[in-house]
Amino acid sequence: QYIEETAQAFDVDYAQISLVKNDIVHTPASPLAEEQEHQMQAQLPREDSICTHLIYQDADLVIEDIKRDPRFSNNPELKHNHLRFYAGVPLRTSKGLTLGSLCILDKQPRSLEDDDLDLLHQLADNLVKTLSYQKKRDDALQDIEHLEGEPISRLDESEPS
Repeated sequence: QYIEETAQAFDVDYAQISLVKNDIVHTPASPLAEEQEHQMQAQLPREDSICTHLIYQDADLVIEDIKRDPRFSNNPELKHNHLRFYAGVPLRTSKGLTLGSLCILDKQPRSLEDDDLDLLHQLADNLVKTLSYQKKRDDALQDIEHLEGEPISRLDESEPS
């Protein structure tokens, strides 16, 4: 849903969340996932991902026409999907750790205004906050499940009589 809303906000063919790992880029729910690939497990090698360049330079990356950029003009993944435009911003935690990127992609060359880039940053920040909240919630639920197996009276035992 988040991906679809981002694509609609910019009127582009695709939006994608990329989470960078050691040797792969995980792209959960990617609309570019191959049909035989489960969308939530979608991934590609780091060397085939534009997002990897964004991570290395640790800054926004806008490519108005991928075919004209020598870094990506022969990229098999981009050619396969006929992609010509890319704009991505880092997904950064509150501690400054870059997890990956939120990007928009299109089959036509495009340009991006500063206001558009600001909106993409806002969406990325909201996404990181949502992911952080979900992680905290999942951790809390796991703690509760762990505690359910222990006797409640244990809290009373620590108090002196």
